[in-house]
Amino acid sequence: SRIIQNLSFRYARWVNWRRSRVGHLFQGRYKATVIDADRYLLQLVSYIHLNPVRAKITKDVALYQWSSHKTYLGQEEIPWLSTKPILSYFGTRLKAARIAFDRMVREKAEEGHHEEFYTGCKYDSRLLGGDDFYVDVQAKTDELPRTTPDLQTIIETVEQICNLEAGELNAG
Repeated sequence: SRIIQNLSFRYARWVNWRRSRVGHLFQGRYKATVIDADRYLLQLVSYIHLNPVRAKITKDVALYQWSSHKTYLGQEEIPWLSTKPILSYFGTRLKAARIAFDRMVREKAEEGHHEEFYTGCKYDSRLLGGDDFYVDVQAKTDELPRTTPDLQTIIETVEQICNLEAGELNAG
């Protein structure tokens, strides 16, 4: 165990020296981020499908042999790949969903880089999404109570919601 500890210490010191950092290697790594899940998922799927095009390996996303794009279009089958979760974002009719998916991926190729999915919202870096997502999250957090209610307030609120007489909740 002492050998591994020494090795870990030396490796951490070397990484910190190379990156001009101090402290533990994983210090400050945790960061809670609220993500615009649906929009981010579609952005991520199109990013993956377009990687060969952006790397100039192929000119057409559907021509790259190692891509699952043809599977999403129904042109080939990969047994372990389920396309339904992604295609369901584009409609209930499979053929129309496939066409819409292909159109979305090709449109994303022309859009370029989306900074909000890398650095976060311009108003709050803890949010990964666009400005409209920031507004939605802000509205939802403003609805939450800022302080914890005391027990008596909770009892009174439950009695009121459940149409109980005062003190009836405690009468049991």
